[in-house]
Formats: sequence, structure tokens, C-alpha cells
Amino acid sequence: MNSVARFDERALGWSGMAAVITAGACIANAFAYALLAANPLIQSDIWRYLDGFLGTYIERGFSLSVLFARADMNDANMPLHKLVLFLHTSLFDMDFLCEAAIAMLCCVVCVLSLVRLAANRGIGNWRNREYWLLSGLCLVLLSLNSTQIYSWPRATMWYVPILVSFVYFRIMKEARVVQVVALTFFLGVLLLEFALPVVAAMLGALWASRLATPRRLGAIAIAAATGLLAAAMFYWSFEWSIGGVDVAMSKPRSFAAFADAGVWQMLVLPLADSMVHESNVHALFGRFLPLASVLPWLLLVAHAWFWWRVFMRRKDINPDSSAATYAAVAVMLFFYGLLVGIMVQRVPEFGFKYLHQPRYVLFYQLNLAALLVLAYRETAGVSWTWRSRAGIAMAIALSCALQLRLSELAWAHLQYASRYYEQAALDMGRVAQAPTTDIECVPVVTVCKFPEKRRERIMRMLASHRLNLFSPAFQARHRLYPDGRSPLALAADPAVP
Repeated sequence: MNSVARFDERALGWSGMAAVITAGACIANAFAYALLAANPLIQSDIWRYLDGFLGTYIERGFSLSVLFARADMNDANMPLHKLVLFLHTSLFDMDFLCEAAIAMLCCVVCVLSLVRLAANRGIGNWRNREYWLLSGLCLVLLSLNSTQIYSWPRATMWYVPILVSFVYFRIMKEARVVQVVALTFFLGVLLLEFALPVVAAMLGALWASRLATPRRLGAIAIAAATGLLAAAMFYWSFEWSIGGVDVAMSKPRSFAAFADAGVWQMLVLPLADSMVHESNVHALFGRFLPLASVLPWLLLVAHAWFWWRVFMRRKDINPDSSAATYAAVAVMLFFYGLLVGIMVQRVPEFGFKYLHQPRYVLFYQLNLAALLVLAYRETAGVSWTWRSRAGIAMAIALSCALQLRLSELAWAHLQYASRYYEQAALDMGRVAQAPTTDIECVPVVTVCKFPEKRRERIMRMLASHRLNLFSPAFQARHRLYPDGRSPLALAADPAVP
């Protein structure tokens, strides 16, 4: 038991120092990759926003209607995303690298806040166990398993609502019933429909960890529902003020896919991608490819172990154990909720294979984080024999080796991303020079598919306000140019309406 005491109570021994170094290496690797891989150019949905709320902000300035009103029912854009977008549009000429930097900071804070929640103690009182939980969470949440998370700043920005969700979990653990209404209202305003799985996960975690009596849990549930309803009414008022949401824009869904024999993929594919995304499977496993098919089934077993251990320890009244249980269950239920949302929104239209979308890996990795938090709880008071120490050391070594290989593949892919961005910049320049001409562009330059009048309006606005590729400061930062033409000449050129 003496070895247990030294392992648990020592502030920062050699083992904890190794964990800190591992966590630091993961953070530095992911941060450096994000800053180099992030596409600073306008892409995908942003083109549509330029003809909507973003264009209104650029031409008329900030207003609450611009911040909160939605154009259609399919618009998942959140106020937090909009605020960041408005900020770098005003201060940095619409440079999307700013979004990547902010999102990565939020990811690091996510990891720290989750360890803080599970440990139920401040950072200054962390022990070696907390430092190893920190390193484990860095390995899975800052993995370069999916390059699109880092190359597409709009995808990276999802770390912002995840951080808000983690903060909400922490506050709700000890919040008064009266506070729940206000806090959940703000959560609903900030996250829209994204708040639903957050609230459901919080309630499930309070029940599983026995941190609330049945009576108090019922009161919290009613208070949270009231807060969500108030947030829905808040948005309805803004939508009503602009004439209502265009319901015709929302596409009818058919749920026939869920009756298909391949419905088993809805859990297996996300679990597999959370460890090794489909795009990396062949490069990682080579001739041992059949081993990749084992990964999701091993994780299914791990999920079964997770819930067995959660309910086996429900009578545990130890505050530290209850906090770790609460954190683990909240994150795991959050993962399930997000998965259900993706399936309801995307699978009916695109099928189960759409679950392989690289940007969703950011959500899928949450299940690994939940498993790690529960494993952390299980190590409390364990007698550390040489066999258990050897097993843990082997697991850590394998995890590090996997992440090193995934990082190697990601960094090798970076050279292709740079060429792609150069081509996208050239395509944007061609559209600006001849907005009435149909041009074949790379997929992210979706403005090429817009009607002529819409293309003219958007490109004129970007050139006249010197935004993004048409800003001299942006060109100097990223060495990307609209076919070598001066943005000032482009704005003044009478050939450009």
C-alpha cells in the first residue's frame, strides 16, 4: 500500500513529469499542425454566408438580428461561431487562420477542464494520476487522426461549443435549481439544438453518479427544460422579426435507411474512426489490414465494461469517485447524443457511409476520452504490482506509437494541402476577374456554382472591402494571390461590377 500512497499523493514525481512531457508534445504537435494546415481562404458554407448574415454584417455592421437570426432550418451556425467570424473579419480581413488558433486554444482548455472535473481538485493539487489522465486525453483529443479537423477551421471551431459543454457540466454538478434555468437558457442561446444532448448528458450523469437525489434531479430536469424552452422562444422572436425561418429550405427526411440490414454500421463506423480514420487504415496496417476490423469490436467491449463498472459502483459515496463517474458518464452520453444527431440529420440523406466524414472524428474521439476518465477512476486505491505497471506501460507505449504514426501521415499530407490552397486562390481570382463566366473550381470554392448575379455581388463586396484573398495584408501573411493581380486594381476595375 505504500507504493499506492506514493503514486497517488506525490505532487509530481518522475512518472508525472513523463506524463507532462507527453501532454506537452501532443499539444505542440497539434498546435503547429493546425497553424500550418488550416486553410485561411473562404470555403464551403462561408460563401453562402457572404450572401446572408455575413454579407449583412460587412455592409451594414453588427446587430442582434445578424447575430441570432437564422436564414433557414438547416443552418447550424451558432452565435459563438458568428462572433469569432465577425471578430477576425473586422480585425484580420477575414483570415480563417484566426479561427484555427482560437479553436485549438479551446481544445487545450477542454482537456484541462475535463481533468479538473474528474479529479475534483485544482491543478495545483494534481497528483501523478491526474497528470497521466491529462496525457491520455491529449493523446486522443489532440490526435492527428483526421487532418480535416485541422485544415478546415470551421470544423476546428467545434471545439468551442464542446468547451462550453464541458464548462456547463462542471457548473451543473453543484448548481442550485434556480441557477439551472438561467444557465441552461444561456446554453440554449449559445448552442441552439447542440444544447439538447448537453443537457441530456448532464442529467444522465447526475443520476448515474448519485450526485443528486431523485427529488433534486427531477427539479433540475424541470428547470433545464424551462431554460431550453426560454431559449427556443428567444430565437423564435428573432426569426419572427425577420419574417420567419424559410421552412421550405429544410429537406424532408426518409428514415428507411435505419431499416436496412447495414444498420449495425451506425455505431461500428464511428468507433473505428475514433481510433484510426478510414483514410489512414491502409497506410497504417498495410498487409495486416484485417486487424483494423477488430478495433471497433474491442471498443464495443470497452463500452460494455464502461457501463458495467458505472453501475457496479453506484453505491460508492466517495466524493472523488463520484466526480470522476459524473465526468465520464457526461462525456460518454454527450458522445451518444452527438452521434444520434448526426444520424438523424445526415444518414437519411447520405447513407451510413457518410459517417466516415473526417470532420466528425472530432466528436467520435469523445468516447475515448470518457473511457479514459473511467479508467482513471478505477485506478484509485489499486495495488500496483509489477504486472499491472508493465501492462499500463505497454498500453501507453502502444498509444504513443499509434499517435506518432498518425502524425507522420498527417505531416506528409501537408504538402498537398498547400498546393490545394494555391489552386483555390487562383480559382477565386479567376471568378473575381470574370464573375459572369462559368468556371470549374476546386470544391471549396463553391461560389463558382452560384448564379451569375450572386457571384458578381459577392466578389464585388470582397474586392471593395479588401477581405480575405483581396487584402494586401492577407496576401503578405499567407503568400496567396488572386492570379497575381492587385486587389486594389481589382476593386477599381470597371470590368468587375
